[in-house]
Order: sequence, then structure tokens, then C-alpha cells
Amino acid sequence: MTTPGGDKPLYPNLQQAREVEMNHLTQNDTARDEEMARRLQAQYDQGNVMSVAQAVPQPEMPYKCGNCSTAHAVRNVTHGSTFQCTVCGAQNQILEHHRPVVVVYVATYQVKMAADEAQIAAGVKARAARVQGLLAQRNNEEAVRAALEDPPLQAKNDALKNENAQVVMSALLACNKGEMQRTVDSLNSTLEDSLMKYLARFLGMPSQSASLLEWHQKLAAKAGSGCIMRAFTERKLV
Repeated sequence: MTTPGGDKPLYPNLQQAREVEMNHLTQNDTARDEEMARRLQAQYDQGNVMSVAQAVPQPEMPYKCGNCSTAHAVRNVTHGSTFQCTVCGAQNQILEHHRPVVVVYVATYQVKMAADEAQIAAGVKARAARVQGLLAQRNNEEAVRAALEDPPLQAKNDALKNENAQVVMSALLACNKGEMQRTVDSLNSTLEDSLMKYLARFLGMPSQSASLLEWHQKLAAKAGSGCIMRAFTERKLV
């Protein structure tokens, strides 16, 4: 006789073992948790996760005999596992096995995330200062290229993205039509994609729509529809 979704046969004539109450969060193997932390760190570095809670296997789990209540450490437990009580000799079966959940190094992630945000904020301020300096020298084309470099895609703080967007906007609006065309012609594919993302963000602003539409037309003519599609399908927003 089997249970749907069960790992092993169900034996109704056996005593049903009872799980011993315990704090699962303190029963984790250090080496295993460190390996999980390394995997999560890799995912975090790629911007996929902030922290992860996940079920982990236990080498041993404590269960009480259903007949005499003696506690036993049972190895490699899954649904349907059986063991014999060493005191009364009764055969027991484990029917409801709950794998514990462990949250790994969340505090470490929080510290790293704060450090990353501080580094991104410093980069945004440095970029703003450089762009303003170029605009003051009337080097508008270089100002646009500088504004588009290394957008803060990984920032979790929207205020940082808004601040950087204003830097890009100021550089774009400073250009006349001739400067627009020369700037677009000078962009590599990475900066083209960056500009298209910002234009997609800015086009909903009616007060600046004429100038931004001019930028969009010139960029689309050079970079093509692929650049437009990437701007609208990219998950990480500028």
C-alpha cells in the first residue's frame, strides 16, 4: 500500500512515530550552511536574490516511538521511513516528515547590500560632477556619453536611479540637433542601449517630449528595432 507522493510504502500495522519538538533553526550543519551561503552569494552578486530561505536535509532527526515514547535519532529520514524502538522493540513508521528551513547569512547580505548602495551612490555623485563640468565647458556631446556610462542598474534605492536619470536628462537637453546627431553617431552598442532605456523612461514627460522624440528618432535610425526591443524587455531598469 502506498501513499500518493510518498517516498516509501505505507504499513498501517506499524506504530506511527512522532516528531520531537525542536528548534530547527539551531540544528544546521556548519559546513553545509557555508556551502549554501557561497551559492546564495553567487546569486546575490548576479542580482538575482537578496536572501534565500530553503529546505535542507538533516543527517539525523529525533522521533519518538509511537508505543513507548522513547526518543530515537533516525538517520536519512524521508516520508515512510521505518525504525525499530530499542526499548520496547516496536516497529515505527514516519508518515509526516517536515524538512527544516534555514535562512543563511541574511545579516551578511544586509551589510553587503548597504555597502553596495553606498558605492553606487558615490558613483552617481561623481558622474553628476563630471557631467556638470563638461556642460560648463560646452562639451555637450562628451557630457552625454559620460552620463550614459555605467548606469546604476543594481541599485535597490529608486532615489539613486532618479538622481542619475536627472544627470542624463540635463546632458540630453543641452544638445542642439547637430550635437544630437554627432553624439548618436559616436555611441557604441552599450551606450546606445543605455540611451534607449533612458528615452523610454523619459518619453512620458510631456514638457520635454519634442527634444526627447528627436533623440529617439535619431537613435532608432542608427541602432534599429533590436535596440528598442532590448530597452523595453530588460528586467533591470535605469
